[in-house]
Amino acid sequence: MMALASGFVLRAVAGAVAAAVPMSPWFLFYVALLAFYVVLEKRKGELKRMNQTGITTRKILETYSIPYIEQIETATLASLLLGYTLWTIQGAASSWMMLTVPFVLYGILRYQFLSQKDVVERPEEALFQDKPLLVSVILWILASFTILALNHAGLLP
Repeated sequence: MMALASGFVLRAVAGAVAAAVPMSPWFLFYVALLAFYVVLEKRKGELKRMNQTGITTRKILETYSIPYIEQIETATLASLLLGYTLWTIQGAASSWMMLTVPFVLYGILRYQFLSQKDVVERPEEALFQDKPLLVSVILWILASFTILALNHAGLLP
């Protein structure tokens, strides 16, 4: 799972380098946590499907259990939320980014809810098929861009 998550991190780093966007330690920390969370969710979905069908698609799945993955999920979820909140306080261009924490909290908890209810192996499908999750992401983007634009214009204290 760590190897798969590191691949997502490398893609994010490559994208930041290609776009000439500066990377902070916060960026790397949060992308790594988010990637690990997504990988956990994908593995849990595969494990649920394997338990339902009896068909093993990956030998490694036999070494995991749903309760084990859910324990790791809980710790990762708490770290994600704490990490994002700390970034808004210490690492963001404006401390007003704290106003975006509820959108992130809702989005992550909504995704967690969906993963408990259904088999969620493809996060992009969950994002585009679940309207509440999509609305949360759109509101986060709008709030973030508004705060950053106002900050850049010098309109925020």
